[in-house]
Amino acid sequence: MSVFGEDPNLTRMDAPARPQNIDEKVLTHVPGLDKLMGGGFERNATICLFGGPGTGKTTLALQILHNAAVTDGEPGLYISFEQSRDEVYRFMKRMGYDLEALEKKGLFTFKNYYPTHLQSFIKEDRGPIEKTIETIGATLLGIDSLTALAMVSEGEMERRRTFLKLFETVKIHNTTSIFTVEEHLTPDNIKSAYGTEFLADGVVNLYNLRREWTRRLGLEIIKMRGVAFPRKIVPYTIESNGINVFPDLNL
Repeated sequence: MSVFGEDPNLTRMDAPARPQNIDEKVLTHVPGLDKLMGGGFERNATICLFGGPGTGKTTLALQILHNAAVTDGEPGLYISFEQSRDEVYRFMKRMGYDLEALEKKGLFTFKNYYPTHLQSFIKEDRGPIEKTIETIGATLLGIDSLTALAMVSEGEMERRRTFLKLFETVKIHNTTSIFTVEEHLTPDNIKSAYGTEFLADGVVNLYNLRREWTRRLGLEIIKMRGVAFPRKIVPYTIESNGINVFPDLNL
C-alpha cells in the first residue's frame, strides 16, 4: 500500500459531517490570533506560514488544526514530509494537545510522505491528498512543508506547476489549508524565494528578531484576503501550552 494510501479501516461513511456554511470564519482558537485577524480565517482560504528555525511554524499549524477539531468539530488532515507521526504526537502531547485521541474520533489524520516518495506525490493524477480529504471529510489541511516540495522539483517551471496544482486541488475540495514554508524573511524583505505568497490567500510571517542582546518572536500578517487586519508586528511566545499571540502590543 502507498505510504499515503487510504486507511482501510476508515470508510467514507465514517467521515464526520463537513461544516456547510462557507461564509463562516474558521477560528484558530490560538490565544490572540483570531482577534488580530478580526475573527479568524476565511473558509476555503490558503494560508502560508513563513519562518526560520525555531519560530514555531509546525507548532502553530498543528495547534490550529487541533483547536478547530476540539472546539468546532472540524476534521483535519496533516501531511508531513519531514517528521514522523510518533515525533509529532509526542511533541504536541507535551503541550497538552492529544492528537491521538482526536484520531480515534475521526477528527484528525496524520500522513507521512518521505522524500523518496515526493516525486510520485507531485506527478500522480488525482493523488492521495484528494482521496484522503474525501475519505475523512477534512475541512482543514496542514502541509509541512512547501519547502520540501520545492527542493525536489526539477527546475523553476516544474516547481510552479507543482504549487499551482496543489493550490488548485485544495480549493476544489473546499479545505481551509495551512502550509508551512521554511524561509527566514525579515520585515524589510517579505518576498519569498518561491513566490508562494502570490498564490496564497493569506501570508503570516513569523520572525525571530534580535533586540540588542536578546531575541524576540514577532508575528506579522502580510496578506489576508477578506480579513481586516492591523499593519504591524506583534509579539508572540511559545509556551508550555503552545503559541500565544499579543495583538494589542507592538514589537
